[in-house]
Amino acid sequence: MFDALRRSSLSYVGLRVENNAGFAADAYGRITGEAAPLLLSTGPGALTSLAALQEAAAASAPVLAISSQVPSAGIGAAATATCTNCATRRRRSGTS
Repeated sequence: MFDALRRSSLSYVGLRVENNAGFAADAYGRITGEAAPLLLSTGPGALTSLAALQEAAAASAPVLAISSQVPSAGIGAAATATCTNCATRRRRSGTS
């Protein structure tokens, strides 16, 4: 992915904490009106970005969050902390 970024006209801004990166993407989307891509790691990194993504969604800021996901069979079976990213990011439709 980073090789492709290097060959493109896109700029990469690396931030050390996913939550801060989420708020930066939210701010970029609000200011420019352009979709801000946000690359997230699996597990805790993706979870810490939820507050920023909710803030962006509430303000209708264009943010594109891209996160990896371990196979369903691997959730909870490895040494790394994992969760179901899809379940944590589903929009509530008013039904449970």
